[in-house]
Amino acid sequence: MSDTILTALMPASITVAAVALASGGLGTALYASGFYWLWACKNLAVGPLKRDAGLITFALYAASVLQGWPARRCAGCAFLLAANYGVPCAMMLMASPRSIAKKLRKTEPWASAFRLYLGAGTLYWLCVGAMHLRAGTA
Repeated sequence: MSDTILTALMPASITVAAVALASGGLGTALYASGFYWLWACKNLAVGPLKRDAGLITFALYAASVLQGWPARRCAGCAFLLAANYGVPCAMMLMASPRSIAKKLRKTEPWASAFRLYLGAGTLYWLCVGAMHLRAGTA
């Protein structure tokens, strides 16, 4: 898949996930988790990452929902996903898009889109976790 497509897919996918969450509710997060788990598989298979914690964190979230775990545990898995996005986001905010692009052998527009995607993903999974907590107290 070309860098141009992947660069566009990052903001598009998180936007679709956020709109689905806002309009369709918490159940849509399971589909987002599945999509991003497949993306983590792609990252390992063809790059740019040599390792991706998303293989574990997205699968853990999906398992928590599918197994009907209590809301607090599902929320914890969502907050773990927020950290999975948030830690690299914080690290990348300290670096320029140029240095990120060079390190990952990508373009500067890709690096800029990646930083925004990580920030949006952090907020998305924080919202999912908060929604689980709210659902558990209703």
